[in-house]
Amino acid sequence: MTTSTSLRGLGRPTTVALVQLSTYCWLLYAIGSITLLLRTEQGWSRALAGSHATAMAAGFILAGAIMTRALDAVGETALRSICMAGVALALVGFGASHQPWLSLASAALGGTSGALLVNILNPSLVRQHGPRAGSVMALINAAGATVGSLAPLMVGAAAASRFGWRPLLWAVAVAALATIRSRPSDAAAAAPAQAGAADPEHAASQPKFRLAVAALFAGLVVEFTTSIFAADAVRTQTGLTTADAATAASVFIIGFALSRWVATALVSRFNPARVMAVGYVVAGLGLALVAMATGAPWMLAGLFLTGLGIGPSYPMMVTLALRSAVSGSYRASARIGLGSGVVIAVAPFLLGALSDRVGLAPLFLTLCGTAAVAALSVWRGFLYASH
Repeated sequence: MTTSTSLRGLGRPTTVALVQLSTYCWLLYAIGSITLLLRTEQGWSRALAGSHATAMAAGFILAGAIMTRALDAVGETALRSICMAGVALALVGFGASHQPWLSLASAALGGTSGALLVNILNPSLVRQHGPRAGSVMALINAAGATVGSLAPLMVGAAAASRFGWRPLLWAVAVAALATIRSRPSDAAAAAPAQAGAADPEHAASQPKFRLAVAALFAGLVVEFTTSIFAADAVRTQTGLTTADAATAASVFIIGFALSRWVATALVSRFNPARVMAVGYVVAGLGLALVAMATGAPWMLAGLFLTGLGIGPSYPMMVTLALRSAVSGSYRASARIGLGSGVVIAVAPFLLGALSDRVGLAPLFLTLCGTAAVAALSVWRGFLYASH
């Protein structure tokens, strides 16, 4: 059982991490609305729109491959500054995009920069906070998701205004550059420790690590695919305009952000694995509702439930995976980053191509099954063995 955590008690290094992660989250959760707007402007297919997630995932793969060498070369503080500069440049690129090559390059750069940042922060936070790591990870990811939830609202509102959505991205790029001036203390860049060393209740176990990673990857498929195609589903199945659909689809991110705040409190009282087993079931129910909905109220309810269930997946499963890792935490984080990139590269593109042929309902039914696999993995790895 972990102790409760609040924003005021995080400490300066973790607060700096929160600010940088939140800036990246804004870009991450704006991608769905940005690609929908570009698709409408340029007449792109859903597969091409989905390939932006593939390009971002290619960046995730690259980040996992170069992470340890980059850390050795420049150190954590400098690398985090480079990452934030990359996020800013990706936002500028999206704002200037009129051709697929530039938006795809921006997605790849944003993915590389953001994944490097996350891959560095995760093991550092788990090591620093020990038994409180689950609560801290949920908290800073909740803050990041909350900031991210503003992205589709802001992009949709900007698209409907006379100024357009592109200047908004350039303004956020300036904000990303401003975070470079925030330097974490040297304590945050301490030498890597073995995952789980600070918390004897979570001994290293390769089978548990693998099942935690399997659930994590399944959750990422649901999260990224839904984020990319939620606005399209709202527009297609409810008849809303593109701008209104981009705004309405933010209900997924709102549920996503809300659930991370709730998880911050829940993991101080309940086993994180139990929290996520229930979360994956809730997400599956929401995805089934999205697949069957024909009106806006049911569609939005389904997206909200999906976000509510899947929201805690990343911080909870990363924490459980790193605590269970047999190898060092930075090496395990790099492996998770590589695998995440492969999963995210393949799933949205293939499911987007499928939806071009058969529609969006089968896509969301497939995601429903994916959430069920995640729930089963958590149960088998962390709950079944305890009985």
